Amino acid sequence: MRLTSVLFQLFFAEVTLVEVVPNFVRLFGGAFGRRHRLAALAHYALLVTFAWAPPSLLLDASLSASGVVVTVTAALDFERAHRRARNRASGTLDEDATVTYSEMVEHSFYQGLNLVQIVALRFPRLVPVVAAAPWLLRHRFPVNRFSDNYYEDKRTTTTAVMYRVKKAQYLLYKHCLFHGLNLTVFLRQVAEVPRSPTFRLYWLGLNTSYVMEFFLQTLVKRKYVPQWRHLVLNALLMGASTLAGLAVLREFVDLRIAAVSLALNFLHRHHDFLNTVALSCGLLLLHFL
Repeated sequence: MRLTSVLFQLFFAEVTLVEVVPNFVRLFGGAFGRRHRLAALAHYALLVTFAWAPPSLLLDASLSASGVVVTVTAALDFERAHRRARNRASGTLDEDATVTYSEMVEHSFYQGLNLVQIVALRFPRLVPVVAAAPWLLRHRFPVNRFSDNYYEDKRTTTTAVMYRVKKAQYLLYKHCLFHGLNLTVFLRQVAEVPRSPTFRLYWLGLNTSYVMEFFLQTLVKRKYVPQWRHLVLNALLMGASTLAGLAVLREFVDLRIAAVSLALNFLHRHHDFLNTVALSCGLLLLHFL
């Protein structure tokens, strides 16, 4: 966990001292997109606070709610400018990529999912069903696939490799650190997970990753950051977040449950809520037999 902490500290030090502070007024003081600028500033302050403050439900919920506000204000403020944006595939790693309106709206779903999960984890009896309920609304949000970056373009570029890693991170997140963790907490009836240092480091990484991929792309577009440093910072954050997620996996997640969740994803696709309810019932049945 020490290595992971060091990587996060390096990332935040670089972004804060080299990118944010010198460009503070230009980043957060403009009139265009003011709601999003102010929401982003507040969210960044909450991320830094989360890294140092003691655990509390208020702080955790505030961070996740702030993430929702950041994405919604981005969609509202930049809809006209970004609705017609078209990229070769989804994602923000390529220098010529532009965050699309569709990606902003999709991102609000996952930010909302964070909010529901962090609250539900404190109530083990309810966590799997409550946390999975937002998936009933997933079809109402756009879908943007990282895999288009390496299936449509066969070249083995740096960004293509990074997109493959991001896809693996998503599978780790969804089936191990979301469904797998929620169901394991339900089975073991442990409410202390959100307060543990291991989980909080992972949660910091997840919430940082959700906003920084867009923020760093903004810095590239404005010529504040060269493309090579953009990729280095993304790789640093991806590495730290992956290590933090694997630590949670090792400490809190029953791998058998995560494996079943992954299998159900292929056998009964796009039915996360029903799959979770069925798996919860199966775990209860096995527990009482």
